[in-house]
Amino acid sequence: MNRTLKAAALMLAAACFSVLTGCTSMITEEQLAEMRRLRAEDRTLNEQIRMRESEISQLKSEINSRQSELDRCNSTKQFIEGKMAQWPNVWPDWTEVPAPQPTESKPRR
Repeated sequence: MNRTLKAAALMLAAACFSVLTGCTSMITEEQLAEMRRLRAEDRTLNEQIRMRESEISQLKSEINSRQSELDRCNSTKQFIEGKMAQWPNVWPDWTEVPAPQPTESKPRR
């Protein structure tokens, strides 16, 4: 009896195994083709994202460069406007030095 019980259990296990493996769904050709297409699209989109991120960093660098140029320009403009507001006494600590009088020289012979 013990032997028949083992044989029956073995047959039951084999039957369950064949049913379970037979029932697992396999991927179809259409699903495989769709997976390949989606993976290719994923690679393309990731590459486009990397390119756009690179463009963003280049544009940010250019913006920073132009912003510093604008800051320098505004600083110069403020300096000039300040001096124009003080016109004609722009440099009050400057005193005009009279130009030396030309001396008449005798022509040499």
